[in-house]
Amino acid sequence: MDAHIIAKWINILISLIIPAFFIKLYFTPSMAFFYKKKWVIVASSILILCTIVQNIDTLIIGNKNRLPAKEELQRKIAANNTLVDQDFLYTSSDGYSLIVPTGYAYTTFPSGAISMTAFKNLLPSSMQSGITVSRRQVSEELEYLMTDAMKILKSGNPSYTFHSILKFSINNQKAFKVSVEVQKEGVPIKGVFVFTKTGNKFLGFNMSCPASFFPQESKAFDKVVQSIDFR
Repeated sequence: MDAHIIAKWINILISLIIPAFFIKLYFTPSMAFFYKKKWVIVASSILILCTIVQNIDTLIIGNKNRLPAKEELQRKIAANNTLVDQDFLYTSSDGYSLIVPTGYAYTTFPSGAISMTAFKNLLPSSMQSGITVSRRQVSEELEYLMTDAMKILKSGNPSYTFHSILKFSINNQKAFKVSVEVQKEGVPIKGVFVFTKTGNKFLGFNMSCPASFFPQESKAFDKVVQSIDFR
């Protein structure tokens, strides 16, 4: 069951960076009602997180792993959707800290399956790069979770290609780094997924973006991974 949830998270994260209708309008000067309006970004953020809810709420078991309701998401985004104009060190109550890269807007969640999420509008296009940190309680070993998750992803979408699975450590904690390519609605997507466990808590640090933007955004994500620290 946990491997299915991991695979679902990867699919959802990749889907988050497909061009959104509101984002296109935000960058269309002829659409005066939408062009460069702050509410468009807020609305887009809500749609992104609602996509997560719609896809995995039936897979979340127990209060500790539950996803917030739509109304909770709306309130949280309105109150805390912080755009980072320079690299920012974020410290989470989940026992980790990391750098949120310049240009990303992040939102955090005190409970549920999402620890934090961040997105960046990729100018001059209307596409986005997304970073998500997920959390849940697990008992399985990381090796099992990674292998099963990749099988599930491949069976659901044959276009998934895994280029490398690197075993490494984050502050003496065993971790896996997985590189992936996939076609989503005709858009070539590249991503990097880092999974680790601290105590009995599973943490997933994930980034995906359109393939043409991957060289620059993967460098930003490398900085995120290198900055991860556990308390």
